[in-house]
Amino acid sequence: MLSSIPPGVKKKIAAFIIGAGLLTGVSNHEGFRDKAYRPIPTDVPTLGHGFTKREDGTPIQMGDTITKEASDLRLKKELMLYRVRISECIKVPVTENQADAFTSLAFNIGTGAFCKSTLVRKLNLYDYQGACQEILRWDLFQGKPLKGLTNRRKEENKLCLT
Repeated sequence: MLSSIPPGVKKKIAAFIIGAGLLTGVSNHEGFRDKAYRPIPTDVPTLGHGFTKREDGTPIQMGDTITKEASDLRLKKELMLYRVRISECIKVPVTENQADAFTSLAFNIGTGAFCKSTLVRKLNLYDYQGACQEILRWDLFQGKPLKGLTNRRKEENKLCLT
């Protein structure tokens, strides 16, 4: 029974749970391309479900390819890794929806930026509303709002608040 599991262990178990909603949400926002492309002309090459690096950590290069199955599997693994990484800087309990929203955001902006953010500072002070509102601030690309990011942040914010 979950009630007999110590709180610290529960948090670690929860960190590994990646629901279908998170997977579908990130997959829909990132889209899928089997050949490397630049989402906008000044962006870095991107492949599959928004990957900018190969699994070995080297940058995606134009001409790289991936199958849908391989990209789906990698997305599941990476979302679990992102969930674990953000759980290291989140010191308060969060709901599954909040964890999904924060994981989606971190997948897009990186765990370093996420963990150093005002969002995490507010969250760790139990300001859940303020933390969820901070999601909306992450809609800029090269200093300008990008419609796709704005829409994604609105959905993540809505998820976080439910």
